[in-house]
Amino acid sequence: MLTKIDTDKLQQVVEKYHLKLLVYYGSYARQEDYDHSRSDIDIAFISEQQLGSQQLFDLMSDLIMLHRKSNIDLVNLQTASGLLKEAVANDGRVLYEKEEGYFQQLCPYLYKCYYETRKFRQIKHALFEKKLAEELKNVRP
Repeated sequence: MLTKIDTDKLQQVVEKYHLKLLVYYGSYARQEDYDHSRSDIDIAFISEQQLGSQQLFDLMSDLIMLHRKSNIDLVNLQTASGLLKEAVANDGRVLYEKEEGYFQQLCPYLYKCYYETRKFRQIKHALFEKKLAEELKNVRP
């Protein structure tokens, strides 16, 4: 079961950081194999303004207080990798959206980012495989 959030405090956080979207993703959103005592809460966000490092730290602190849990991973969807964007699109459960339906409208873009970076992931994987094969040749029995 997802944590019950104080909606007034959530609204204060949203306004403070000019957030357009807060989305749970990962095991917490899926509620599969989620161990409340050990697992983290993955949260992706989109802000109307670029947040500096201090603001990101403060946002994280506010989300920790809001959820009463210190183990939170925070990801900016505007700068996230294609893989992460796809994970959010697949598993995402909206905590807050400024406009109703915003997350659903955003999902095709998140998938597009994932598919547009597919070739780069394949090249990176092939280079890794080649390097690993070379390293294994140099290992002495």
